[in-house]
Amino acid sequence: MTRKNGDSPADEQSGETHNKRKNISVRPMPEQLDALHERAASFGYKSVSQYLIERGLRRDGLMIRSVDRERVERLLFEARKIGVNINQIARGMNAGYKGYSQKHLDGALREAERVMREIRQEFTSSEGEQE
Repeated sequence: MTRKNGDSPADEQSGETHNKRKNISVRPMPEQLDALHERAASFGYKSVSQYLIERGLRRDGLMIRSVDRERVERLLFEARKIGVNINQIARGMNAGYKGYSQKHLDGALREAERVMREIRQEFTSSEGEQE
C-alpha cells in the first residue's frame, strides 16, 4: 500500500486512511488572517477552515452570503415541490384523470416561473456583491 501525503505508517498498517481528516498548514500574514476571518464570517462560516475548503472547491468561485443562503435553499426547496406537482398533474392528465385540467397545469407553471425569477434575481444580486 502506498502512503499518501499526511498518512502515518500506523494509518497505512490499519488501512484506515480514507475516512480520516487531513491537516494542511497555511501561514498568512496577520492582516491576511484577519481578512480571512472577516470574509468567512460574512459568508456565514464559523470556521476559516470550512470557508477555505468550500471556496477552494467551488468551480465558479461564487459564494452565497449566509443571509441569502437560507432564502436560496427555501426557494430551491419550493422549486422542487412545484416540479413534483407539475409531474403529478401531467401524469394525471395523460392518464385521463378528470381531477386535473390545463388550468391546474398552467397555474403550477406560473408558480414555477415566479420561483425561478426569484432564484435568478437572488443569484444576480449575489454576483454583484462578489469581489
